[in-house]
Parts: sequence; structure tokens; C-alpha cells
Amino acid sequence: KGDLEKALYMIRLSLQLKFWFTSTVTKETVEKYLSDLEIKEKEIENQRKASIEDNELIESTESNNTEENPS
Repeated sequence: KGDLEKALYMIRLSLQLKFWFTSTVTKETVEKYLSDLEIKEKEIENQRKASIEDNELIESTESNNTEENPS
């Protein structure tokens, strides 16, 4: 995720600069790329949350099984 955060920072910063009239990259292209990265960031965060929830569910189930069937 570190590289994604750096990319988002750099793109957001570039959008604040006033060089678009001399650039070969259009502002719209950069805005589209930023939007794509933000979507990817949200997907990664949602996957992380789902993974945490799955792990908590597994731990809870294992804990309940241990309580019901002590060795």
C-alpha cells in the first residue's frame, strides 16, 4: 500500500501545479488516473476489512468449539 499512497500523493500534488499548458499529459488524463487509483485504494481497504472480519469469525468459531469440546 505504500507505493499506492505515494502515487496518490504525487498525483494530487501535480494537480495543484500550474504547468498544464506546457505539458504533454493532459490534466484530464491525470485526473482519470487519480480516480482509478482512488478506486483501487478503496478496493484494497475493503479487502483488508473483509479479511479481518473473516479472521475474527474464524477465531470466534474456534473459541466456541474449544469451549464446547474441551480436550
